[in-house]
Amino acid sequence: MSTCQPTPHVTSDPTGFQRATMPKLQITSDDKEADIQVKMAKCKWHKALREEATWLEAERLKRKRSEAKRHEQEQLEAERRKQEWMEAEHWEQETQAQQKMGDPKGKVWCELPKGVELESKEVGAKAGKKRALEDATSLRVGEKKKVT
Repeated sequence: MSTCQPTPHVTSDPTGFQRATMPKLQITSDDKEADIQVKMAKCKWHKALREEATWLEAERLKRKRSEAKRHEQEQLEAERRKQEWMEAEHWEQETQAQQKMGDPKGKVWCELPKGVELESKEVGAKAGKKRALEDATSLRVGEKKKVT
């Protein structure tokens, strides 16, 4: 069995894979390198401008849609209010026409159909005992109505 251990290979050869720091090994001159950096900075700046313009346009469209939606809701609300007003006006005219035709002023009488009577029931703790029936439409609980 052979034992082979890698030994660190230290080269003093400047033509290897070391960073080219020597002027004769540089691919571009310092001026060209600076030009490349300037071009890259300009590209980044233009990219940032395009992204900002895109973002601003998206925000503008979002505001425009929001404004259009709000405007549409306002129009629908105005239409609804107008419809309610027209219905109220119609009912008011209808009521005035009925009053002019001889109906009692301010009172509207309801008549039950023939064969239908107002339902009354026994109310209270003594329900079931013989006594006068109380009107189910009474405003006050326990109010007794005389039977005639």
